Amino acid sequence: MIDLGGEWRLGSPEWKDKTIPAELPGDNYSALLAAGMIPDPYFGRNEEKVQEFRRYEWEFARDFEVSEELLAKQYVYLNCEMVDTFATIRINGRKAVTTENAFCRYRPEVRSLLKPGMNTISIHFKSAELEAKKVAEKMPFPIPMNGCSKVQNLNLIRKAHCHGGWDWGITLMVAGVYEPLYLFGVDGGRIDAVWTDQKHEGKSVEVTAVAELHAEKPCRTAVTFRFNGEERQVSASLKAGRNLVKAKFEVKNPRLWWPNGFGAPELYPLTVETDDESVEKEIGLRTIEVVNLPDDGGVSMFFRVNGVDVFAKGADWIPADALPSRQTEERFEDLLESSRLANMNMIRVWGGGQYEKEIFYDICDRKGLMIWQDMMFSCSLYPSTEEFIANAVAELDYQIPRLKHHASLAIWCGDNEVIGATRWYDKDKATTYLVNYDRLN
Repeated sequence: MIDLGGEWRLGSPEWKDKTIPAELPGDNYSALLAAGMIPDPYFGRNEEKVQEFRRYEWEFARDFEVSEELLAKQYVYLNCEMVDTFATIRINGRKAVTTENAFCRYRPEVRSLLKPGMNTISIHFKSAELEAKKVAEKMPFPIPMNGCSKVQNLNLIRKAHCHGGWDWGITLMVAGVYEPLYLFGVDGGRIDAVWTDQKHEGKSVEVTAVAELHAEKPCRTAVTFRFNGEERQVSASLKAGRNLVKAKFEVKNPRLWWPNGFGAPELYPLTVETDDESVEKEIGLRTIEVVNLPDDGGVSMFFRVNGVDVFAKGADWIPADALPSRQTEERFEDLLESSRLANMNMIRVWGGGQYEKEIFYDICDRKGLMIWQDMMFSCSLYPSTEEFIANAVAELDYQIPRLKHHASLAIWCGDNEVIGATRWYDKDKATTYLVNYDRLN
């Protein structure tokens, strides 16, 4: 594996040949701040002084070295997560991938673009604001957006809405890559996700470990599963595309995962290995039910964990900082530990922000903080065009398998206040908006 994190060069067509140092994972505004080119956007009215940059195009670039060992692999992939938003990535001047959804993962096969020794990589970002305006011009009818945002049409693209400003936060239309960017090589199938299916009966749990593998063409890949002190080996026959490889384990007298205040959030390590990769996860053994029963108010909604009714206590989680470079493990640890100490047992990830980094969910697992996970739709209407729906489906095809192994994940929620938003705008189009909402959902 080659980790492409560290110092890059950041430039813009507005600057001609000038560049400044920038860190990836990270963002353009943090680089501008570190270079002394902008004031702290949080101080006073400095937010107003940094808005011109949201209409710039940006390019991150760096050199890196490639070994003969990596190139000896049959396939070499570039792992791209949290790339925000409209980006073209080139290796040695040749296009590797074009992105258009900050909530998707892209894994292009790039072996043919690489050479032994020194290589270059660049990431060119278009202005998300200007791209959103282009999308708006193609809409069959106007799709209204929440008035909190100072940047119009962000509901038409897949970028964190709150980057355009909200009633609680500043407008900062950042661009960058916020999770590790790296190259890795495989000779067979690659591991794209790992989770478990659980069957709880009495004092025993049947745990089915599932590995999602992608293959470029039909092949055989040996997969090893390790869980609860046991090992299972599977010789998997893979078809081209997506494959599920499974192994079963039985856990007697399990140590259950409990929400904060109800018991210990016990976790078991799970490892899935191929000849080329090793993926480790922490698995909690628990059942979570959302209970809907008739009651005096209509229908109940509460959580039942391991057969025990839990009164949910918690808070709404927005992105921890407008500057993604400051959304660190230390910041998550501090805020989530404060939540635990305040006797919270649930955190709601709000739909106007982002699906959080993996470390956020890991910390919630360890602290017994259940997660109410919104999908990233909030306070606006959204298109139901074929292109938009395909983009959203690709996003969820990645996010749901990515997050489903987490013991803390209690419920998926479709959106924040979007059904209400169908009544906020042009009443003459109320029926159109409702049908549009139904098609998207």
